[in-house]
Amino acid sequence: TLAHIAAKTSVLRLTTGIMVLPMRDPVLLAKQVATLDQLSGGRVTLGVAVGGYRDEFEAVRPDVAGANRGEFTREIIASLRELFEQRRATYRGRYVHFEDVESFPKPQQAPLPIYSGGNVDGSIRRAAELCQGWLPAKLGPDRLAEGRATLARYARAVGRDPATIAVALQSVVCLGSTPEQARDTFLNSSFDLFRTSLKTTMTKGVGLDEYLDGNLVGTPDQVCEKVAAYQRAGLDHLTALLFVGNTIGEMREQIRQFARYVLPAFPDQAD
Repeated sequence: TLAHIAAKTSVLRLTTGIMVLPMRDPVLLAKQVATLDQLSGGRVTLGVAVGGYRDEFEAVRPDVAGANRGEFTREIIASLRELFEQRRATYRGRYVHFEDVESFPKPQQAPLPIYSGGNVDGSIRRAAELCQGWLPAKLGPDRLAEGRATLARYARAVGRDPATIAVALQSVVCLGSTPEQARDTFLNSSFDLFRTSLKTTMTKGVGLDEYLDGNLVGTPDQVCEKVAAYQRAGLDHLTALLFVGNTIGEMREQIRQFARYVLPAFPDQAD
């Protein structure tokens, strides 16, 4: 999909939001991502995470079903760096192991930006220690500001400047002419099934109203107010936006409304 978009566009950045790393082979993934970065002219951002469904991981990787997915993710990030930056790469970890691999092409970007996805402490720490950005999902401005402070603390502890690590946001987008219409559109979409499927993990203890408040759901004016609040909390940019729609046409209409009503309110950020 991203390769198709890369061929049809010239300025859009191509972000995975989100790639579940423990289910991927790092050598194959490095080849795929580097090739896409070359074909797109250096427009790839790799958003990665542990994943919200452990049963899915265990079904796909039964040979390592008992793995610590946080450590697995850390090893794959580190091994990708070796494959991206070294002519011949060797990596020996608990979960990842390859010997004297020459992967070509290399990414056009140096470094290719990897964003650590997720809201928990481990995700923030991986962002601070290994990545170019932190990509939390569906959380309010107050929690984002708290996470940014935690990120800065972890970054300084390993000698990194927090200002060099971007803070992005993955969010559901659902616009309506009234708050009620936006809410109804969301509830009548498959996105509400996605929300409830995570009720024991990522959305545990988060009610519907809190979930909608923490996402870009509402009238265009309300969504602009939410974006401004995130900006004040230290958000650098939005990425991996999930536009609500049960059909391609409905999704495209949401994208058009966002471009028509929200982007013009933030001209300095709409690059």
